[in-house]
Formats: sequence, structure tokens, C-alpha cells
Amino acid sequence: MSIPFRQFNPVELYIGIDNPKTIVQEGDDSQPTEKINGFRSTGIEFLDLYLNNLYVHGLVTCTYHAKLLGIEQIALNYTVQTLTGMRYIEFSTQCIVLMANDLLNKKDADIHKIPNRLGFVTYSGFYRFMKRHTNRTPTGVTIYRSNYKLFGEMMEREKNL
Repeated sequence: MSIPFRQFNPVELYIGIDNPKTIVQEGDDSQPTEKINGFRSTGIEFLDLYLNNLYVHGLVTCTYHAKLLGIEQIALNYTVQTLTGMRYIEFSTQCIVLMANDLLNKKDADIHKIPNRLGFVTYSGFYRFMKRHTNRTPTGVTIYRSNYKLFGEMMEREKNL
């Protein structure tokens, strides 16, 4: 079965988060034509609105985003799955992980302000989210969840040093 139209992936749509505005040259009154923050335009108004809401409000419930768009939750789930080939939560999670990694890689970012920017109520919720979806903590420490034996050996070597 062939897909009747192009499906979108968060990685190819993501531009960046909270990038500084470009400096306008003196005498240049034109408006910038390309976006410098958020997600690229897909040409599908619904998906563009949803991605903009995700960029502005962060990871909130599907019901919240559906109310912002003025549709039912089931319609949002179905439409996102049709346009992206991923379930709503999977697509949203990938978008938030991209935004979080971008913010964490900025040198001047305050790590305790990042969760609020991404829609998390507490830092601990953000910490657990990053640990679950990237196998890393926000501070960059790798979690050896799947291989406890290797982790134990590493800890023993560090003690012996």
C-alpha cells in the first residue's frame, strides 16, 4: 500500500528554538521572509498551526492542543497520525526532545528555566522525561538503565582509582 502524500518528520521540520533575531541593516525596511524559530512551514495550515502551538505552549495534553485548534481530541490524534505516520504522543515527544536538546546545548541557557519553556511544571518532570526518551539526564549524564552490570563495573573502577 502506498502513501498518498508526503508524511512529515519532526527532524526535517525543526529550525531552532529561541534563536536571536537577525540584525537589520541600516536602510533595509523589508521584513525577514524565512522563519528563524520553531518549525518550517509544511504548506498544510492545520499542521503548521499545531506545530506553532507546540512551539509556544510546549508539551501539554492532547486535549489542550485540540481546544486551541478548535477540534476534538480524536480528530487531532487521527490527523497527526495521518500527516506524520506517527501517533500524536510520539510526534509531540520527538518535537519536544529536539527543542530540549537545542536549549540544553546553548551555553547561556539556565537549566532550571528550560522545563517551563517546554511546558513542564517541575524540573523533576523534565528530568524524568529526558531520562526516559533520550537515556540521558538534562545535565548530560548517560543513564545505563539497560546494562546494570556494565554500570557496576564502571563504578568499581572509579572507586579503585
